[in-house]
Amino acid sequence: MYRVWVAAAVVLVGAAAAEVVRSLRDGRTDLGNLLDADTLAPAALYQDLFVDGYRLDHYQFSAANFAVPDLAVFGLLRAATGRTGPAVLAWGWALFGVLAAAGAAAAFAVTPRPARRYLGPILLTWVAAYAAVVALRFFQQPVNLLVQPVYHSGALAFEFLDLCFVVGFLGSRTRAGGAGLLLGLGITCAVAAFSDRTFGLYFPLPFGVGVLGVLLIRPTGGVFSALTRTRAVVLLVVVGTGCGVGLLALRKIQGPEDPLAMYWAGPVWDGLGERTWELIGILGRELRAGNVLVEMMIAWYAVCAADAVAALVRRRAGDTWLTPFAFYQFLSAAVLPAVVVPFLLSRTSIEGVAGGNWNDFSRYFVGPVGMAFFGWPVRLALVATQPTWLPLRAAAGAVTTGLATVAVGANWDDPKTLTNDLSDPTPAFVREVDAVCERYGVRDGLGSYWVAKPISLFSRTGVRVRQVAPDAEAPFGVKSFVWLSNAEWYWKSPGGGEVSYQFVLTVERPPFQIIDLPTDDLIRALGEPAARVPVGRYTMLLYDRPADARFRNYHHLDPMVLDLRHRLAPRSPVRILADTRGVSGVGGEGEIVASEGVQKAGVISQTPALRPAATGAYRATFRVGSSGTSTPNGRIEVVWVPPDGQAEEPVEARDIPPGQDGDVPVTFDVPKRMRAGKLVFRVEYHGRGTLTFRWVDFQHMP
Repeated sequence: MYRVWVAAAVVLVGAAAAEVVRSLRDGRTDLGNLLDADTLAPAALYQDLFVDGYRLDHYQFSAANFAVPDLAVFGLLRAATGRTGPAVLAWGWALFGVLAAAGAAAAFAVTPRPARRYLGPILLTWVAAYAAVVALRFFQQPVNLLVQPVYHSGALAFEFLDLCFVVGFLGSRTRAGGAGLLLGLGITCAVAAFSDRTFGLYFPLPFGVGVLGVLLIRPTGGVFSALTRTRAVVLLVVVGTGCGVGLLALRKIQGPEDPLAMYWAGPVWDGLGERTWELIGILGRELRAGNVLVEMMIAWYAVCAADAVAALVRRRAGDTWLTPFAFYQFLSAAVLPAVVVPFLLSRTSIEGVAGGNWNDFSRYFVGPVGMAFFGWPVRLALVATQPTWLPLRAAAGAVTTGLATVAVGANWDDPKTLTNDLSDPTPAFVREVDAVCERYGVRDGLGSYWVAKPISLFSRTGVRVRQVAPDAEAPFGVKSFVWLSNAEWYWKSPGGGEVSYQFVLTVERPPFQIIDLPTDDLIRALGEPAARVPVGRYTMLLYDRPADARFRNYHHLDPMVLDLRHRLAPRSPVRILADTRGVSGVGGEGEIVASEGVQKAGVISQTPALRPAATGAYRATFRVGSSGTSTPNGRIEVVWVPPDGQAEEPVEARDIPPGQDGDVPVTFDVPKRMRAGKLVFRVEYHGRGTLTFRWVDFQHMP
């Protein structure tokens, strides 16, 4: 009977895999709908570094980096297939394979040897059932939580691996073996920082609580009876040191600015009670809606609570035996509050919970969900081991095999309506963008966060879209949005040349005002385009005329892009072009021309404000020309604007010599107090003769 069970498990896994491929190929929706900007972040990073040659230190990470295993797995698939599309499709399931392998390793580590015989087929049927359900729902939320890339499953996989190292260390019979396991524990804790900093909530914090709990229980039997105070200290030091080394290395790569600040700037106590009740209500709605992962998680923690009560009763009777599986339950019970409490106290929960949609924030709960998902097979294997519980043993096999059979069978009866090309899952709107760009001969543009990555990754004609966000106060009606992207995108093309912007993608009625670019607002900021071309639900505004030089040079005029360029490379010159908006005299190459009798005396150009990246000496070099007078007819000056924007302070000034035609350098010092404010460069015309201004270079001197 056991062999039949194993054979059925293997067959069901194969059938589930076939259903996954079938659903992708003959699914009910465009494959491009699965490839949003968040999901594609590691793929975009791979293209940045290994295809387009951008710099890693210019990449803006989120609090999670997804370097391991997400980026590593994608890199292997991309190298094997040679193309982005097939690699992306296989990527999610390859990552789930990594998670399943780590979860299975942890499950075997905490399962008693007699029960391991049953754990194999139970795990196989369990995974087959889940894969079939995901395929049946066509990979849509909320069932795809464990197979979705960038959903923090990497941190969960590292938690499982570290649990294996801990159990192995406590059961090790040799010093060399124990030392090797400790080394592995430290290394994986360090590497986990490059996956996701939620690892700190998934393992180090709950593990510390678990170790203290074991020391208080003082078990007299089981592998955890070997956890002496000395060994506990060693384990905690190794885990802490590994995490510390990983975070320090991560900080070295990322730079001083911490993206975690977007999520956490201290606890938010206001409204905590309301958010807690709302979260409970959301989980209740998911239960009623049949969310299998939420059902599994809640049932798991209910059983863990019952087991904890039973353990307390046994302890009163003198039984202090602590099995590895009991520690697994203890660890998973500690993971739940370690995730829920910081989430509810963070700024993320304010918008996430208020929206009332579990899918908006469920990725933060992958830890508790994953612990439950891989904990249930162990419990079922323990049930199957009981020699006197034959009905329960049969139930353990019947439940898992039955679930997988029903899930796979439901897929076979599910009609499919499309035929997708798995070798080329390019989203439909990207194909349309390619066609329009080829027709008009344009290549570089601006767009929202949601369109930039899919276009730049899947375009067959080399079209590149840089992500921006709407900002009515910005010179172009948009501002750079460097998030899970590379700052170099804005000024450097993949071939190494300078970007020349030609179009912007907008929407007529944006569903997300904060993210999408409203067409009317952009036209008000940029002027009438050369053409308006519908592209799916988007509108392409073309600005590719000779008169559109200002838009072409977006990267030389946008304050945030200029600020990025200076901050990332302060000793390299940042060129700020003359902004010709509202100027009566405009010459060739975008220069401002102020002539007597045409231009009134006063400031003819003021650059965007820039934050000095460091203290010390700076140089601003102005390209100006002066003619028609025997005395200076203009003045260039540098002023400092404090953080409150009031009472600006002159830093340095210089008259423009008569007959000047070239560079005028202005040097000055930035003391520590000025780093908090911003610098502005101005060119003033005295109303006599002719004065021209083209650009100013700004850089921090050695």
